Amino acid sequence: MAMTIGFFKITIVMFCCVINNTNIASANCSSTPVHLARFAQKNKTLNGYTYRQVSHILNVHLCAEQCLLHRMCRSINYNRDLDLCDLNSEDHLSKPQSLSLSVTSHYYIIDGWPEFFLGGCQNHTCSETHVCVVLFQGLSPTYTCIKYDLTSTTPVAYTIGCTNVFPAITEVVVNSVTVRFSPMACVYSPGITLTTFLHSYRDSTLDWFNFRPVIEGCAGLAHTSSFKYFGIEFFGECWADTAFVEASHTKIPADECHAKTYLQAGIANVICVYEIL
Repeated sequence: MAMTIGFFKITIVMFCCVINNTNIASANCSSTPVHLARFAQKNKTLNGYTYRQVSHILNVHLCAEQCLLHRMCRSINYNRDLDLCDLNSEDHLSKPQSLSLSVTSHYYIIDGWPEFFLGGCQNHTCSETHVCVVLFQGLSPTYTCIKYDLTSTTPVAYTIGCTNVFPAITEVVVNSVTVRFSPMACVYSPGITLTTFLHSYRDSTLDWFNFRPVIEGCAGLAHTSSFKYFGIEFFGECWADTAFVEASHTKIPADECHAKTYLQAGIANVICVYEIL
């Protein structure tokens, strides 16, 4: 399914999407229409209450997602031309005098947006000083609350690389052998990061709400082929190598982890790398 994103209506597909500037393309997923006219004020912006600006946000749905992960966030300004998302601590109801005309941005109040597309963070109870981060599939609770320093874009005690909320060690049985692996880092991968392509799980059997079989399956393939490192890129591509120099790659910044990874797998041009112990 593919459809053009309009200003007043967008179809939110529950995290099983490949997103670009104009379309959301999904694979075997359900969708729910959200009428943005309820929340939007075109060519408006709320001034003076932006506590964080997030770059490289490709559509207003992703901007709203960033806002919903922070209970401090009351509204957003979204610039479609620059892919910029402003998270605001107030809205036009509390600060009507701060809403003004804009030639570049559209304003949205966040109250009333559905939260089902937050996955494990749906209806989270993180305080206003924290951000919700989804935990590894199958863990309980399904999320953790990470404290933010509101004067910067980096969460306190949240390591760059996006792996601090992954399980420290995971075990999977492969051919009667227990394989143990640990997360290394999630890094940008515009070229080839790990040299050997082992398998693509991006087919009709992929469960977009449970990536644990993908990660464990890739671990098993890497172990069977005597590779020390493996990684998941583009949601379901399994790569492996005998070496991985973490310092040679650009890690995903802490404030972009939620947008650049999905259930401990990398999105397009991002790879989450694991080490077999």
